[in-house]
Amino acid sequence: DMSKVDTGDVVTKALENQVKAEKKRISTAYKVADNSDGAREIVNLDPASSFVNENMPAANYNGNVLDAFQKETKRLGLSEGDMNSGDYQLGDMSVYQSEQLRKFVNSNIDSSNPKDQRLGAKLKEAIDGSVGDAGGEPYNRARKLRSKFSNKYQDKKLIADLLGTKPGSTDRKIALEKVSEKAIKLSSAEELKNLRRTLQKTEEGKAAFNELAAQSLKDIKDISTGNIGQDERGNPLVSPAKFAKAVNGLDESGKLDILFGKKGAEQLRTMVNIGRDTFVSQPGAVNY
Repeated sequence: DMSKVDTGDVVTKALENQVKAEKKRISTAYKVADNSDGAREIVNLDPASSFVNENMPAANYNGNVLDAFQKETKRLGLSEGDMNSGDYQLGDMSVYQSEQLRKFVNSNIDSSNPKDQRLGAKLKEAIDGSVGDAGGEPYNRARKLRSKFSNKYQDKKLIADLLGTKPGSTDRKIALEKVSEKAIKLSSAEELKNLRRTLQKTEEGKAAFNELAAQSLKDIKDISTGNIGQDERGNPLVSPAKFAKAVNGLDESGKLDILFGKKGAEQLRTMVNIGRDTFVSQPGAVNY
């Protein structure tokens, strides 16, 4: 019988271990690509130059990701001009160099600053648009893995929140004891379904989702027996109305089947339907 903290820990660890494994696969794929013939193919990053020139005035602060990008490209001898003057220009470079610049952008975005996050994301898009499919199959394979990773863990709000930290802090965005509430009560059915689909890629993840479902069942039990009292033997009394409300709430939002599967959900619905017939005794009766 796990606590909410334990459940949160199991779920987030399963996700974190998946992320670690997938990042390792991406890193390995890029190492192969960086050592391939395609790494030396020359690309032109004019769209990225234009983006920097057009967006620097709007950024309106020093030390942002565009500022860091300009300094890094100048240090590497890959650019001329100045973005504050509007004549910043990236020179031709190898696919390998362009990929290293993309990594630099990724690691220099200020995660606590929404404007910096937007600028960094758009700059990466400009670089990707310039490079396209250059570099051949090894790079295309690595980019595909990177894109799938982003779609699975960074673009899905629930998963991103469960894995994320508070701006400018190492504290979890969602505290462990709040993970089950965030996943079950505060997210849409589609988000919960996606979390299940993602977790069920590994055995550890399957077990974690089962614990999430078990926590939901425990919540239903707590709601159904809360402030009702006990029978003469000390057993908690159950409120059929509260039980029905808790189960129907999950059912109406489409989450009952997601959490418990078709069979489990049907069993809970049956319990709701026969609740009035089952709980017929008055409070205080020994066999309530």
